[in-house]
Amino acid sequence: MSYPMSGTSADAMNDYWAKRIAEEQAKQAEANKDAVAAAAETVKKVETAKAEDGTTDWTVENNLAINKRLDKESIKKLQTYLKVEADGDFGRNSKKALQTLLGVKADGIIGPASVKALQTKLLNEGLYTDAIDGKFGNNTAVALKAFIDKNA
Repeated sequence: MSYPMSGTSADAMNDYWAKRIAEEQAKQAEANKDAVAAAAETVKKVETAKAEDGTTDWTVENNLAINKRLDKESIKKLQTYLKVEADGDFGRNSKKALQTLLGVKADGIIGPASVKALQTKLLNEGLYTDAIDGKFGNNTAVALKAFIDKNA
């Protein structure tokens, strides 16, 4: 960034700084626009998933549940089992890998259809005994942890 030389008139200095401020505001506005577009795309994907499989607000809860209900070491073991980066954060790639394992649409959004498939798998493994309801609750988390301990 070049600065005006000393001895420059006050008007020239004001113009210089006004231009710099406007440039920074334009950069920030562009960054904000990108962030808003990304957020809108995520909302659209969740809404699409909700429309496709009759999802309720559990879509949001289900997408947070693995990170909230399992410890990082268990998540890393599951990620290793799924052959994705084992970073302890069950993000989009991990969710897609789990969905692929379960044979459901691999869109990285854990809706009720994904959780029902997981609950069914865990039931078939003899690790889950609760209702197949599409909600990633405590019993699903306990059964998934048992699956991880058994297989990963």
